Amino acid sequence: METRHAHATGSVEYSVPRESQVVVPSALIVPMVGFDRARFRLGYGGGYYDRTLAAAAPRPYTIGITYDDVELTTISPFPVKRSA
Repeated sequence: METRHAHATGSVEYSVPRESQVVVPSALIVPMVGFDRARFRLGYGGGYYDRTLAAAAPRPYTIGITYDDVELTTISPFPVKRSA
């Protein structure tokens, strides 16, 4: 069965299952603003996908979705910051 919850603004209701299972995906589709030939992606700046992927074990296969005209020479990647 589900439990109904109201959004903080009270404008939307959504259902939350009483019981849940951890789902470990084997593949993810991730959005990209840009990419380079080394297969590094430029995201939207929040770092959510990067932190999630860095912590995932096993790491899922990732498929980036974007337009081909946003290829960059280099993204100049840096290590992902992991929160404590």
